[in-house]
Amino acid sequence: MHEATPVLYLIDSSIYVFRGWQSFPKTITNTRGEPFNAVMGFTTMISNIMGKQKPHSIVAAFDSRNRQAIRYRIHPEYKANRKPSPPELATQFSQCQAVCKAFGLCTLINAEVEADDLIGHMANLAHAKEQAVTIISADKDLVQFIGPNDIFWDYARNNRSNYTQLTKRFGVTPTQIADLLALCGDKTDNIPGIPGVGAATAARVLCKWENLDGVFANIEAIAKMKFRGAAHVATLLKENEATVRLARQLTGLITTNDMPTTLDISTIKRPRLSECTNSLISIGFASADASNFAEKAGLVD
Repeated sequence: MHEATPVLYLIDSSIYVFRGWQSFPKTITNTRGEPFNAVMGFTTMISNIMGKQKPHSIVAAFDSRNRQAIRYRIHPEYKANRKPSPPELATQFSQCQAVCKAFGLCTLINAEVEADDLIGHMANLAHAKEQAVTIISADKDLVQFIGPNDIFWDYARNNRSNYTQLTKRFGVTPTQIADLLALCGDKTDNIPGIPGVGAATAARVLCKWENLDGVFANIEAIAKMKFRGAAHVATLLKENEATVRLARQLTGLITTNDMPTTLDISTIKRPRLSECTNSLISIGFASADASNFAEKAGLVD
């Protein structure tokens, strides 16, 4: 009997840097007196995952926060509703990347695409090798990369969902999520959708016609569907196809030629406990905290 292929853990890191900044006291500083609450929160999560899950493979993906990246060129108003990161948080992102390296984790960042794309790309590589993934995030955009054998783990809420549970929650399969968001829009990312068409209606027409091409090829049939306002929804679809097609360029996977081509990079290069401790100290952790996190991660000398 062959040993099961280890699960690939894919961490939507930026969201947990933000969570650390929001949930840990702003008074936390490093040994140099710099703001350090986001780093402390993020490191707590990483050490817990390593120590409790004992993963073989992890990719920690970060957003580059480059406002000249591909999606911004497609739609300049993309995420225009978001405020820039405050200085006391912005400086902690690079320190969180250094934390991942201290633990021997693969860290990915790409100036042209987002962490979502890096995670989706790595998930596709894993699926091609019949390897299961666990995506650690609270972002519904990433649900689209969940396959039948995968888990979507909302770490902060300790909520793990499989493919079937996600399908029940959203009313469409994970593979249809990008189309769903293109139809109803996504206020979080300032992605336009069809005014007056919500997620429930979008899910209803996608369940019937599978994808956007099927939806737009059957507008007349949609007008005759047995739900309230079906004729009006069909008119809105006809009037807003260009908007939906634009949105779909934003909600789905975007890849670049310089993305990884192998899963080998995801294997954790576990350092010795003392080596990790020294690396964490150099980032700004007090000696006792550094040693504690390295021990929680299951590292030994």
